[in-house]
Amino acid sequence: MLPLCSTSSCHLGKAPVYDWRAETQGVILSALFYGYLFTQLLGGYWSGQFGGKLVLGYGLLSTSALMLLVPLAAGLGAVYLIGLQALLGMAEGVIFPAQYMLLAKWAPPLERSRLIQLAVAGCTFGTFVTFPAAGIICQYVGWPYVFYIFGGIGCVWCGFWFLLVYEDPACHPHISAGEKEYIVSSLANQGISHGRSLPLLAMIKSLPLWAIAVPCFCSEWLFYTLLTSMPTYMHEVLHFDIRENGLLAALPYIGNWLCAIVSGVLADFLLSKQVFSIATVRKLFSVLGMMLPAISLVAVSYVGCDYTAAVVFLTLSMTVISMCGAGFYTKHMDIAPSPSLPCSGNFPFPSPQICWVCAGSHKHPRNSLRNNCSHRSWIPHQPGPPDWLEECLLCVSGPKSLWPSVLCNLWPWNYPGLG
Repeated sequence: MLPLCSTSSCHLGKAPVYDWRAETQGVILSALFYGYLFTQLLGGYWSGQFGGKLVLGYGLLSTSALMLLVPLAAGLGAVYLIGLQALLGMAEGVIFPAQYMLLAKWAPPLERSRLIQLAVAGCTFGTFVTFPAAGIICQYVGWPYVFYIFGGIGCVWCGFWFLLVYEDPACHPHISAGEKEYIVSSLANQGISHGRSLPLLAMIKSLPLWAIAVPCFCSEWLFYTLLTSMPTYMHEVLHFDIRENGLLAALPYIGNWLCAIVSGVLADFLLSKQVFSIATVRKLFSVLGMMLPAISLVAVSYVGCDYTAAVVFLTLSMTVISMCGAGFYTKHMDIAPSPSLPCSGNFPFPSPQICWVCAGSHKHPRNSLRNNCSHRSWIPHQPGPPDWLEECLLCVSGPKSLWPSVLCNLWPWNYPGLG
């Protein structure tokens, strides 16, 4: 998903500017995730039936094509843009389940953490690159070209995807026989497909599934709160000029990208050297990835307008949260590579949807933050704790639900013979 341009930068490009209320903007942004949630289960099921390569490729191609229509939908009105956002979400919803299906066929157990983290790190790196690029495009040619350019790039990329990517090692014509044998043999005992059946009832009644889903909800609530609110917080509360302090504003995303890669490599190192068991490694990275960001956000609540300290704690929070990728975000592939794929991401809790709506209404219209720096004026309910405290309470409670799940090595409904 691409960022929307700010009003000031869009004026420079002589592009149309829409005076939508913050609540309307929140609904527009959240519409994407409502569509996204709708196709999560279908994306996992379709990937099992038709292959992750085709589902991911067509999902991204649809997303890129629909992105080209965003300026037209915005011109027609907010309702049309909300509808298009929902369609974009439906197209994007199949991408992560399909990605996990491909990784289940390509990633050996002792390399799983780093490969998953490398793939996820690409999302953060894309955000880091897109924000400044979109700002430059908005400034010189207008915000509609952000969607034209990136939508066009996505369509071209899909062509290379269909030409160069293969569904599994067995059908890849260019990898060595030794590498192919290593990957296939390391994954030989894993259940990859259940055919046309999917044990939905057993999954819904499974305590380990809910134990993974709850921290996923907490982690994504925090991540999307930071993603949506941190730029505004820096600009309006800390008086950051993003154009003059672009590197500082980008530090949280750079940290997230680097930590995702390093944590994946470290997790696999600990497993390959048999320092810890798989369960212990997943617990360790899950707790660190949830507790440390929570502590950092509590600190942000009390630094006031000290922008140096605020940037340090926000960067630390955004950086360390990526360690969750080597924790519970990978655990479902350890114990159920196939049925858990539809559950990756938002299922069964729509935390991003709620968060995007809340992001549109967090800032109180009575306060002019440009002339009065007050971190407490950024919340709509006075008196009360800072908003960051609400997010960290979710993060603190998240890891506790994980403990029973990581004790289970295999889910019986993924391996019917064990039931």
